Amino acid sequence: MHSQAFRYLTAILEAGSISRAAAALEISQPSLSQYVQRLEKDVGAELFDRSTRPLSLTESGRIFYDAEKRVAQIREDCRRAVLDINGGERGRVVIGASEYREIFFLTEVLPVFRAAHPGIEIALEEGTTRELEEFVWSGKTDLSLVIAPLAQPGLESIEICEERLLLAVNEKSPLTAAAMAVCPPQLRQAEFPPFPFKLLADEPFIVVRAGQQIHDLYRSLVAQTGASPKIVLESESLNAALALAGAGLGATIVTETLARRSNAALGVKFFAIDPAVPNRLVVAAYRPARYLSKAARLLVRTMQAVAAERFQNG
Repeated sequence: MHSQAFRYLTAILEAGSISRAAAALEISQPSLSQYVQRLEKDVGAELFDRSTRPLSLTESGRIFYDAEKRVAQIREDCRRAVLDINGGERGRVVIGASEYREIFFLTEVLPVFRAAHPGIEIALEEGTTRELEEFVWSGKTDLSLVIAPLAQPGLESIEICEERLLLAVNEKSPLTAAAMAVCPPQLRQAEFPPFPFKLLADEPFIVVRAGQQIHDLYRSLVAQTGASPKIVLESESLNAALALAGAGLGATIVTETLARRSNAALGVKFFAIDPAVPNRLVVAAYRPARYLSKAARLLVRTMQAVAAERFQNG
C-alpha cells in the first residue's frame, strides 16, 4: 500500500493539486484521489489540508511524509548497494554544482568519466553553495560540489582541489595604475601583483549575490580593511561579473581558473588580494547516512584526477 506513497505525495505537493499531479504521474485523477483516501484510512488521519490552495500537508501528513521519505531513501540505498555488488559499473549519480563549476570544471570531468564509465548516467542540479548543501541533505543530489567549510551540519565531504581567488580590475582603470604605483618593485612583474583592498574605498564594485562564499569573503575584506566599495551590481554569475569588470563597471573577485581562461580582449588586469585570502577548498559533499554508491565514488575519483592534472599543467 505504501510503496508508492512518497512518490505520489511528492507529486501532489509539487503540482499543488491532485488533478495536476495525476496528469504528471500519467494516471487518472479518480485513481489518485482513491489512493490518497485509502492511504488516509490506513494511516488513520487526513494527510492533506483540502481547504488550502495549493494543497498542503496537515501536521499528521507531514510526519507521515517525512517517514515515507526516509523509507524511500533506505529502499534506494538498498537498490544501489545490491547493484554495486551484482551489476558492475551501472547506475545513476545526481551531482549538484554552481553554474560556474559546471562550465569550468564539469565540462572537463564528464567527458572523461563518460568515456571510462559509459554505463553510468549523470544528472546535474544547479544552485548556490547553500542550496547545493541543502540538495545533499534532502536527498535531491547524491553529491554536491561546494566550498569548505560546510554550513550544513551533519554533512561530510571529500576534498577535490584548492582554488585561488583574485581581484579583477579593468586594465585602463585608475585603480590599476594606483595599485601598480604602490606595488613593491620586486613584485611588479609578478603574474598577479598585489592589490591593497583598501584602495577600493568608495570605488565601484561588483559582488556575487549572498548565498555564495565569495560574497562572504567580500564582507570579510570590508571588515578587515575598513574599506567600503560602492556596490554597483550584485550578480548571480562569476562569468557575468568578470565581463562587467572588463567593461569598466567596477572591480570584482574571481577565481584563478576563470582568470586563466578569460579572453585577453576583456581588458582585465588580475591581482592577488591584499590582505591575503586563503585558497578555497572545493569538496564533494555528501550525507553520511545515505549509501554512497560505487558510481558516485568513481565520479569523485575522476574529479580528483582531472583537478590534479589541471593544476599540474598550470
